[in-house]
Amino acid sequence: MAGASVILGLSFAVLTLTSFQPANGDSCDVSFCLTSTGPPVYIQLGAYNSMEIGYKNLSQVNLTSIVYLVVRNTSGQTVLYSTEVLELSPGANGTAYLVAFGLPPGYYNAALFAISTAGTAVSSATLVSFTNAS
Repeated sequence: MAGASVILGLSFAVLTLTSFQPANGDSCDVSFCLTSTGPPVYIQLGAYNSMEIGYKNLSQVNLTSIVYLVVRNTSGQTVLYSTEVLELSPGANGTAYLVAFGLPPGYYNAALFAISTAGTAVSSATLVSFTNAS
């Protein structure tokens, strides 16, 4: 039984390390290619409410990523998701504005994260709670 635990632990570690590679096979300087530059902020953007989050590209290559906003109500049900494409050159900063259209007033929890165009994770998830007043 102890041997099985060691094998599972090693398998998980290998999967974790290999799942955060950019689509082109180059590795990042750290575990994730994109790092958030600050906490996400729920803002009014024109006529829409949106979540704003900044990222910095830590890789040595141009990186096109899809940033996701996944919103859950207090029961844990997913009630909205929004995406935006973010294209960053090496070392560049950029900001994603993810529209949260159609949310009724209430308290929500959200996760923001980025994936490569090939579908692999390139950032850690950032969790935030917010209130939608409108």
